[in-house]
Amino acid sequence: MSSRRSRTAAWRLSAVSAAAFAVGTAVAFAGAYVALSRSILHRGDAWLSGEAHSVAQMVATSPPAEARKELEDEVRELAQVALPPDRGAARAEESPVLFFIVLDADGRVWAEESIGGAAAGVQVARNVGRYAATPTWERLPGREYPVRVVADRLGDGRVVVVGVTPSADLELLESTRELFLQVWAAMVLLGFAVSWVGIRRVLSRVDRLAQAAAGITAASLDRRLDDPGRRDEISNLTNTFNAMLDRIQAAVGQVRTMADSLAHDLRSPVTSLRGSLEGALTAPDEAARLEGLAAAIDEVDRLATLIDSALETAEAEAGALHMARSRLDLADLAAALTDLFLPAAAERGIALELRAPAPVPVDGDPNLLRRLLMNLLDNATTHLARGCKVTVSVTAENDHALIEVSDNGPGFPPEVRARAFERLVHGPDSPGKGLGLSIVHAVAIAHGGTVRLEHPGSGGSRIRVILPASTD
Repeated sequence: MSSRRSRTAAWRLSAVSAAAFAVGTAVAFAGAYVALSRSILHRGDAWLSGEAHSVAQMVATSPPAEARKELEDEVRELAQVALPPDRGAARAEESPVLFFIVLDADGRVWAEESIGGAAAGVQVARNVGRYAATPTWERLPGREYPVRVVADRLGDGRVVVVGVTPSADLELLESTRELFLQVWAAMVLLGFAVSWVGIRRVLSRVDRLAQAAAGITAASLDRRLDDPGRRDEISNLTNTFNAMLDRIQAAVGQVRTMADSLAHDLRSPVTSLRGSLEGALTAPDEAARLEGLAAAIDEVDRLATLIDSALETAEAEAGALHMARSRLDLADLAAALTDLFLPAAAERGIALELRAPAPVPVDGDPNLLRRLLMNLLDNATTHLARGCKVTVSVTAENDHALIEVSDNGPGFPPEVRARAFERLVHGPDSPGKGLGLSIVHAVAIAHGGTVRLEHPGSGGSRIRVILPASTD
C-alpha cells in the first residue's frame, strides 16, 4: 500500500466506513454469540440438574446394593447421550468426564460411578460444600475442558454430586466463535472493498470536474463542465460551478465592455483636453491662455464625473457600495429635488410636476437615494424636447415605496430599450455617457428594490422604481 493511496479521500472515507461497519457487526456478532452460549448453557444446566435430582430420588428410595447397581447403569446410559461416541481414541487431556458420587453425612464416599476420571470426581466431590442446586464450573488439572458440577442434598444428610464435561456444547460454541470471526473478517473486507469502489467512483467524478475546471482560463470562459444529469450532489456542484462561470463570464464581459466603452468615450474629452492645453500653450496673450486653461479644467471635471459615475455603478452592482442607512421621507426628498430642477426645466421649456400626496418613509442611504432621484430628473429634463411634460410621482403601495417618472416625449429608441439600465448604453443622439440610468438601477438593487422601463400605449416613457418601505 503506497503512502499516496492512503492519503486519498477515497481511502480515508473507505477506512472510516469499514471501521464503523466492523464495530457494528462485531457488536452484533458478539450479542448473537452471547445469546447462543446462554441458551446452550441453560439447556445443559437444566438437563444436569434434572439428572442430579433423579439420581438423588433413586438413591433415597432404593436399597444400597440396588442403588449402586442403578447408579452404574445410569452412568453407562448417560454416557451414550452426554459424551461423544469417538472419545475412546482421544488424548487423555481431551477425554470427557462423567461421574455420579454419593457422599454420606460425614463426607465419605458412599457410592461412585464415573467415566474418564473417578479420582478427579472424588476430588471435586470433596468440595461439595461449594456446590448447590445451581450448576458451576470446575477446572480439573490436565483437562482441556472444565466440568459442570451440581449437587442435590438428601434428607438424611447424604449429597449427590453430578459432574459432566459438556464437550459437545463447548466445541459447538468454539466452532461458532471461529465461524463468526471468519464471517466477520470477510464482511469487513468486503464492506471495505465495496465502500472503496463506490466512493472512488463518486470521487472520480469530482476529479474530472477539478481537471475540467483547471482547464478553464480567462481565454476560455465560455467552456462549461459536463453534467450527466443524475440529480445528485455532484450534479448540483456541477450546476453551481457552471452558474458561477456564467456570472464570472458576464462580469468579465461587463468589465471588458466598460473598458472598451470608457476608452471610446474618454477619447473625445481627452482629445478636447489636449487641444485646450495646446491652445493655452500657443496662445498669443494672457487672456487666451487663461481661456484655454479654463476650458481644460471643465474637461477635467467632466472626465472626473464620468469616471466617478462608472466606478460607483460598478461598486453598486458588485454589492461593495458603502451605505449609511437612515430613515427618511422619500416624498420630502423628491419635493426638494424637484424644486431644484424646476428652473432648468423651465429654461428648456419642459413642464415639471410632482405628485406626492403623503409621506413615504423608507430606510436607505440619503445620498444614494438623492443621486437616484437626481439622475432620473436629469435624464428626463435633458433628453426631452421643448413643450414636453415630466411627472414625478412618489407613493406608498402595500409594503413598498414607488417612484415613477413619466413623460409624454418620444420614448427611448428601440435599440436602447432592452439595455437602458446597462452601463455606457445611450442613444445615438444622446448627449450623455449612458451612466445615469445604470446608477439608478444599481442604487435600487443595493436597497433591495427593482427598476423597470415602461412605454405606455399613450406614448412617452415611464421609469418605475420600487423600494422596500420602512418597517417601523
